[in-house]
Amino acid sequence: IQDKIIELFGEDYKDQLEAYGMTEKELKKNVKDSLAFQEGLKSHVELTKDDLKTAWESFHPEVKAQLIVATSEDDANDYLDQVKADGADFGKIAKDNSASGSAKEDGSVTFDSASTDVPAEVMAAAWDMKNGDISDVIPVASQYGYSYYILKMVKSQDKGNDMSKFQDEVEDAATNAKLNDSTFTTKVIGEELTAANVKIKDDAFADLLAGYVEDSSTNSSATDATDASEGSTDA
Repeated sequence: IQDKIIELFGEDYKDQLEAYGMTEKELKKNVKDSLAFQEGLKSHVELTKDDLKTAWESFHPEVKAQLIVATSEDDANDYLDQVKADGADFGKIAKDNSASGSAKEDGSVTFDSASTDVPAEVMAAAWDMKNGDISDVIPVASQYGYSYYILKMVKSQDKGNDMSKFQDEVEDAATNAKLNDSTFTTKVIGEELTAANVKIKDDAFADLLAGYVEDSSTNSSATDATDASEGSTDA
């Protein structure tokens, strides 16, 4: 959990909590819940040849880049002006200002299209960049609010035609595609709720799980969901 927080917000994340309107306890709980949810979904992923083929079509191999992450748009625009000035040292500006864990490494990051530690919006910009290019400010929304990214491409590469060279990465990309597929996640959540025998006792919330569990409205007279002795889970 701590590693993920630092990855998202940098070593000085405690100084940023006020900007996100959260306490450290709330942040850790949210990150823990998110990580647990993702691992739960992953346990249901079964990849097919078609899944891998689709993932390969959109796959981009690992690139080397530098990132600056800001917590306000004004700061991001200021940093963009700095890095685009003649003779600017992107790495030093990143190290002094970036709100990412990569700041201590002069903003240096490596990622491919299967990575989960770089936002999709940043990746989309990266795939169209040439070595030495600097992006505009890229706004990225999350449950914690907006962050603003500036990307400098250091070294890109082509994937070629041999998928076997990137088998693990393509499988990761296919897995991530599943995790971002609302049809898949809805199905998995429904299966887990059914397996846990989740029931809704209060008629006012009878349809709360509609879309996840079939005929959830018929469960309103069921045993209290918190009755652990019957194997039910609190809804």
